[in-house]
Amino acid sequence: MSFTRVAVLNRGDAAMRFIRTARELADGSGPVLDVVAVYTDPDAFAPFVRLADDSIPLGAALQMGAGGIMQPAYCVHDLVVERLVAAGVEAVWPGWGFVSEDAVFVDRLSEVGITFIGPPAAAMRALGDKVQAKQLAETCGVPLAPWAALDRTADPTSWVEVADQVGYPIMVKAANGGG
Repeated sequence: MSFTRVAVLNRGDAAMRFIRTARELADGSGPVLDVVAVYTDPDAFAPFVRLADDSIPLGAALQMGAGGIMQPAYCVHDLVVERLVAAGVEAVWPGWGFVSEDAVFVDRLSEVGITFIGPPAAAMRALGDKVQAKQLAETCGVPLAPWAALDRTADPTSWVEVADQVGYPIMVKAANGGG
């Protein structure tokens, strides 16, 4: 897949790294990318916006999102997709955070013909649940540390038995969520 106009859907260091890399590629006779910085009002004069070839303003840093919930403007899918399409963006690099692990956002981009530079939505869904991800890794033969999926409704004494089988020290993690 080839594209020439890429939006950076992040800010600060993430955006600067992408812009600098795009410049280095172009200087080394690599593909020339027109880098478009997506920004909110507080970053209107930030270095990443000034260094980019073009920019897309999102407005206020917090916007009303789905379900009437205030959220970072970068995460308001309707707003972002509308602005990306209007700017003629062919691809989006999300950096980290914001929408970098948002399968629904990746689906939305696909619907309007914009490439997401990152994992496909199906991979995000498969790996978003830690138990499901571990099971997938086992199926693929990836070496794993001993582990067990615990039933949160089970008697806590059974958890001690599982911990004894897995071995100590142990780490307990939620199946979903960050960190």
